[in-house]
Amino acid sequence: MQAVMTAMGTPVVGLLLALVIALCAVAEPETTLGVAIGGAWTILLVRKIRQVVRRSLGEGWLARLALAGLWIRFLTLWLHLVLGYLVYGGQVDFAVYFRTGSRFGQDILSGNFAFFDLPSQPSDLGWALLDRILALNYILMGPSVVGMFLVSGLIGFLGSYLFVRAYQMMFPAAREQRFVALVLFTFPSLVFWSSLLGKDSWIFLLLGLSAYSLAKILPTPAPQLRDVVALAVSVLVIGAFRPQIGASMVVALLCAFSLRLPAYVRRLRGPAAYLRPVVVMPALFLILGLLAGVVAGLRTFGEGSESLELSDYLVHSAFNKHIGLANESLAGGSSLPVAITEASVLGILQFIPLGMFTALFRPLITEAHNAVAVAASLESTALLAIFLARFPHFVAALRRAPRDPFVLFTLVCFVMFTIAISFEWNFGVLVRHRTMPMPFLFMLLATPRRRSASQEDSRA
Repeated sequence: MQAVMTAMGTPVVGLLLALVIALCAVAEPETTLGVAIGGAWTILLVRKIRQVVRRSLGEGWLARLALAGLWIRFLTLWLHLVLGYLVYGGQVDFAVYFRTGSRFGQDILSGNFAFFDLPSQPSDLGWALLDRILALNYILMGPSVVGMFLVSGLIGFLGSYLFVRAYQMMFPAAREQRFVALVLFTFPSLVFWSSLLGKDSWIFLLLGLSAYSLAKILPTPAPQLRDVVALAVSVLVIGAFRPQIGASMVVALLCAFSLRLPAYVRRLRGPAAYLRPVVVMPALFLILGLLAGVVAGLRTFGEGSESLELSDYLVHSAFNKHIGLANESLAGGSSLPVAITEASVLGILQFIPLGMFTALFRPLITEAHNAVAVAASLESTALLAIFLARFPHFVAALRRAPRDPFVLFTLVCFVMFTIAISFEWNFGVLVRHRTMPMPFLFMLLATPRRRSASQEDSRA
């Protein structure tokens, strides 16, 4: 009897579902089509992601935690839509991104490929690249902001997954894997902002890809070409989106590879040992040349007959950004009083400690002025508590960095990213952009306090 009821119930449920879809299609045809396409892609992609996660992370708690993080991101997309359309009335960035991506996607489908022309101004490259990505997103997921948000949620999840995999590869026996996975898959601001429709989710993915590619490159003397290409492309695209972050990653990679160079040379055995000077000297000249280029750039920066001290240019750029955002309330955040009193190197250096603390751990509870700020302050307090509780691991990272290329890379990325965003002197912007240094901070806070013999052997 139960089998008969089940057999009869399935067609009824299917008929009711088809009726609901038909009614929705009459009222909102494009949205219904987009949701249907997005749902079909989600089912297919989630099945594939489950297979990959269980194969790479194992069948235990780590895989279950990762999949829970995936579903949390899917729930977060509805929170984005509610806040964006019901609370802020559609006056949000992702609504503009959706309209732009939809327009360009329709141009492609109609045979108009003119928008693929690159902009003439390098400063517009990041926006142009994002427009093209969103247009492809539109073609893939259909005419629905929900479908496009599903892609952003998946992209942000893959960023967290790659960060976790990078940590696992560098510290395969560390007990701190549980902490890393927990915070990277479920920490509220990481989940919220890295699943937002726009450049934030893609930057988060590319940062994770950079860390993962580097973790695969460092232990081997002959890295695979695909890992090198993935690292290079990720850094270039990050630089197109946010130049200061891309430049910081280049510095961090130079530090990591310069520390790894002696290990590469020691691996040469037999007749190949005679090639050590041939390997060492060009590499040293390359590193010295890059450093000399940085020093020369700090001395002179300009076009044509006009020259400008790059240090002055950077100081004034940071000062102007600080002043501009301090006097403007963006993204639901509150304004902050101006903290840099003069556009000078000394003024910038005096500001950096306060700027870094603010970028990571503010707003404080006493600075919250509305519901959004209260939520941000609670998370900032939680992040500060995590930092203080795991401070011994951070000290261990500082001690290990001079001899561990990956930890040095992580440390340099964290410090330089935090300094870079600290001049964005507005809580609304800082809370959003702190998702860039935060994964690196979490990996530093999970640095094992003692290195096992197996890890020593694997890095020799």
